[in-house]
Amino acid sequence: MKGEVQPKRLRMLSFVNAVAAAVCKHGRLTNADFPLAFGVSMDTIHKILQDDLGLSKKSARWVPKLLNDAQKEEGIGESQGLIVGVYCHSRAFLEAIITMDKTIVSLHMLKAKNQSKRWFRKYSPDPVKAGVNASWCMVMVLAFFDYKGLIYTNISLKGVSVNTDYILTSLGKFVKVFETKRPQRTKSECRFFRDNAPVHMAAKV
Repeated sequence: MKGEVQPKRLRMLSFVNAVAAAVCKHGRLTNADFPLAFGVSMDTIHKILQDDLGLSKKSARWVPKLLNDAQKEEGIGESQGLIVGVYCHSRAFLEAIITMDKTIVSLHMLKAKNQSKRWFRKYSPDPVKAGVNASWCMVMVLAFFDYKGLIYTNISLKGVSVNTDYILTSLGKFVKVFETKRPQRTKSECRFFRDNAPVHMAAKV
């Protein structure tokens, strides 16, 4: 009977290879799937996965975007430029920067963290995945911030087009909040940074 088979016999190379093949083919197998698939106890499966194969289950970490090598190199170059600016102009260079960026936020419920877990080797890098938004419940969020933190957040209503006029209106609202939250900086030099999105680069803006 299967219940009488010793764990050492079950952990023979051929059986370990069969478990490894199953993990490679279906990386999201749950604890309940293995005993059903192989007819052995979960304790035996755990020993094979962790001791024989050196695997552990990790959940992918959410990141804004999955960047390619060229984009990563460009980001490094930009960061190095900022470091040079700090060396040339001291910390005041960073403290003068105000940044505006926008992002789409989805209001739909995400999958539970356990649902995205897969088996990986214990010391391998944590997996990442790009966020997928449900188009029927998204809003645009504009955030303005400096080295002290968030200054102003503008959340667009559903169905509102975020065009140049909307950006201009948001900038006007930001200036009023900025004068209230950072009164000591209204008379000093500021450097305003934003990305090259069309609505940011428009002549009117």
